[in-house]
Amino acid sequence: GMSYVISGAGGASARGSSNQYPQGSMQHFFPDHGFVGLSVCNKQEAMVTLYDKGGGVQATWPIQNKPKRQRSMRAPWKQPTLQSKSAIFRAAACHDVELKSVEKWCSMDGCKVLADSSQSCSVFCKDQQLHCQRAWVQSPEEEDCTEGPTVACEVPATNSSLICECGVATFVP
Repeated sequence: GMSYVISGAGGASARGSSNQYPQGSMQHFFPDHGFVGLSVCNKQEAMVTLYDKGGGVQATWPIQNKPKRQRSMRAPWKQPTLQSKSAIFRAAACHDVELKSVEKWCSMDGCKVLADSSQSCSVFCKDQQLHCQRAWVQSPEEEDCTEGPTVACEVPATNSSLICECGVATFVP
């Protein structure tokens, strides 16, 4: 199987779990500041250790390196079906652009997102070769796509997360 570790938010305060991972895949979630260590023991095994900000061990587990299984030529591979609403949103491309640095997708067209960025929505959308259409502060009571107050696209995310809606630039002559 595949193992992966997601660690850090660039020193930002931790958010709640986004629940955008395949069901049963998240083994540990620590919303505090900390870091991850990976020790490669040999060709067959590595050890993952999660530490708190003071260096105390929070969790540790081995990762086994197993050879890939050969697929039978008789059993065709089937694409897995999308299960969750966020997975459906994530599969959408905003005007044929797959947005990067997204914490959560908030619309079926893939253009409205909870940005994983400390920049303004204007900069976030521009980095995707798109234009900011609208921006909101994430509702402080919610950990999802609930819109708080509307803000100008140029307002940077300071202590709160921004919901950005990107689109193609429209020019009026």
